[in-house]
This record gives sequence, structure tokens and C-alpha cells, in this order.
Amino acid sequence: MRQQVARPLSRVRMIDIKLLRTLHAVASTGSLQGAAARLYVTQSALSHQLRDIEQRLGAPLFVRKSQPLQFG
Repeated sequence: MRQQVARPLSRVRMIDIKLLRTLHAVASTGSLQGAAARLYVTQSALSHQLRDIEQRLGAPLFVRKSQPLQFG
């Protein structure tokens, strides 16, 4: 029987909280630039975070060509 390795719960929670903060900032500001400023990261870093999240989920989260940015 294969033994499962438990991930530390604190690491899982940190990822979830970071994801929620990122999504909230994008939704409330309506732009990557505004969200990046609110989160004190560069727009490039925020864009990479969102692409990583979208790859994990296997679907786009936002319609990028719209102003304000809309959830997909």
C-alpha cells in the first residue's frame, strides 16, 4: 500500500490566503496595475501569479482585454 505524505497545513492556508487576496485586489480595482499597486508587487509579478493560478485550475480567470478587468 502506498503511503501518502501530508503537506503542512500552514503552507496550504498561506497559498489560499494569497490567492484570495490577489483575486480580491484584481476584482476590486478592475485592473492588474491597480491590484499590483495595492499588493505592493510589480504588474509583471502579479500577471505571473495569475497565469500560475490559471494553469493550476486549467481555465482562464479573467477577460484580459476588457476595462475594467472582468472575471471569465
